[in-house]
Amino acid sequence: VLQWLPSVSTYNLGSLQSSAAISVLGYDTVATTYTKPVIAKTLSFNSPLSSFPLDLSSLDPGKYSLTVNGVQQWIYINDELGGGNVFAVIDIFNDAAPASCQLVTAGQVLTSPTYSIYFLNRATIWKYTLVSTTAGTIQDALNTYQFNNTANTTVPSTFISQTPIPLSDQALKLTLTLNTNSYSPIACADPQRLTSITQAGDIYSCSEIFLNY
Repeated sequence: VLQWLPSVSTYNLGSLQSSAAISVLGYDTVATTYTKPVIAKTLSFNSPLSSFPLDLSSLDPGKYSLTVNGVQQWIYINDELGGGNVFAVIDIFNDAAPASCQLVTAGQVLTSPTYSIYFLNRATIWKYTLVSTTAGTIQDALNTYQFNNTANTTVPSTFISQTPIPLSDQALKLTLTLNTNSYSPIACADPQRLTSITQAGDIYSCSEIFLNY
C-alpha cells in the first residue's frame, strides 16, 4: 500500500522544474497523526531538471508523508528491505493504550507475557466448473459454506460459493452430487490460481476449480 523508498533515491518531477520544495511529516505520538515536521527544505537547481537525488538518510526507518512541489504521497523508508525478498512490513504501535496493555516498557523492553499475532487466511470466492451441463449440488460436510448452482443445456455447470472461503492446507470435506451419483472428496482451491468475480457490485478474488465430471 505504501511506496517503499531507499534512504537515497531519484525523485522524478514529471516535468522540468527549477526547484524542489520538500516536506516530510512523521508520526506525532501526542496528536496520533502524521503531522510532525521532520524535513522542510527547498532545493534550487542551476538549470531546470525533471529528476533529482532525494536524500532522506536522516530519517529513521518508518512511514512518512512526503510532499514535493505540492505532490503528496505516503512512503516507507527502510534500507534493510533493499536486499531481501520482503512480502510486507507491518508497523505495530499502541502508544494510546493504557499501561496494562503496553507492548514495551519505558526502556523499550518487551513486556511479559509475550504477545502472539495471528493473521487470517486469505479468503476467495470458490467457483467450480464441470465438463457436463448436468445440474447438481455441492455440500459442505460441516455446513459452513453454501454454493449456488448454475446449469443449462449449452454451457458447463458451475457452482459458486455464496461467501468467500479461507484458503487452507487442510482440504474441506465437500461432496458433489450429480443426479444420483456423489463424488467425494473433490479438489479444493489452489492459491496459485486466482481470477476475479463480481458479486452484488463488489469485486472479489476468485479461485477457479475445474472438475472432470
